[in-house]
Amino acid sequence: MIDPVRSDPAKVLLVDLRTGLAQVSVDAGAKQVVAGAGASLDAIHESLKASRLALARSPAVGAITIGGALAIGAHGSAVPARGETPRAGWSFGSLSKAVVSVEAVIWDASAGRYVVATIPRSDPRSAALLCHLGRAIITRVGLAAGSGTKTRCQSSTAYSMDSLCAAPGTWTLGSTASSLLDRSGRLEILLFPFTGNPWVKVWTLALSWPLLSRTVSGPYNYGFADNPPAEILNAATGAATPLLGQLMLTTTTISLLASFATDLWGDPADVQRYVRPSTLKEHEAAWVVVCRRADVQRVLSDFWRAHKSRLSAYASRGSFPVNGPIEIRVNSVDSLAQAPAGAVSTPALAATAPVAGRPELDTVVWLSILTKPGTPDAARFFDETES
Repeated sequence: MIDPVRSDPAKVLLVDLRTGLAQVSVDAGAKQVVAGAGASLDAIHESLKASRLALARSPAVGAITIGGALAIGAHGSAVPARGETPRAGWSFGSLSKAVVSVEAVIWDASAGRYVVATIPRSDPRSAALLCHLGRAIITRVGLAAGSGTKTRCQSSTAYSMDSLCAAPGTWTLGSTASSLLDRSGRLEILLFPFTGNPWVKVWTLALSWPLLSRTVSGPYNYGFADNPPAEILNAATGAATPLLGQLMLTTTTISLLASFATDLWGDPADVQRYVRPSTLKEHEAAWVVVCRRADVQRVLSDFWRAHKSRLSAYASRGSFPVNGPIEIRVNSVDSLAQAPAGAVSTPALAATAPVAGRPELDTVVWLSILTKPGTPDAARFFDETES
């Protein structure tokens, strides 16, 4: 990462690691994959699938490199379901937690120069490299994987956001987010602006084919999300935002049914990856709340109540700073539990890093708000949300 204010552009060198460091190799016996920093997540997933292995969770996007993913603490959405028995090689948290070793360019004081060195998780220095925010050069990484299993992904727009984010202890007709997490452990909530029913994905481990599920053998099974209608791409912002949100919801609901994508069953990576580079580009403001698993419902309730109130207040003044969806995911912190054997470090700079002295804070709730670039009042709205 380069600071454009303090750096001399003439001394900046941009290196594309995809051209020379994209190799991927899998050791099926050790249940590990070693990949160059320029290898895409897609390439890693496909290599693991060929060896009947899988990562426990993954970001929805597959085109990014593993080096880039680890630099930013990329993650999926997964916590253990109630009563779920931990599976060997399957760790909950960010992708960084699955790292076995990191090969990086580091300073060798005795040699007086930079060298390429392999830093295992048993080395405390690895903490600075597991999520380095672009302040290091990673050349290769080893990741632990688990035996492949099948996963079911059920999509619905019938859930109510008010029920999903109801205050703890409140009686509600519909499911709450906490009840879905207890049942499956794997949840994503995607709410379009000024609508009340989000697109909810619930992933559940399912070794055998569930009746009525559609079997898939590859990723990116929501073509309508990869190529949004021109009406959405070209829609005006401002007062048209509520209509745009309803159009997004209607398009999603109809498309899920028309493409038989409401209930999918396949390899974990195939039902978790659905965002291509062609997906609508938006600005994103995102935060993490670190909490106890028992407090996830309270976090979502407080966020949703404040967001809805603030959005209405802006709209009453004729301002519509948010014209993209809210996205909510839930992960475990990157503790040493279920980490690769010998690991002594957790990611020092990651939002998923454990809170020192607070072992009960075992869960992270990701709260993301998206909007089109250049939307008036967006920065102010995001600042107020963070405050």
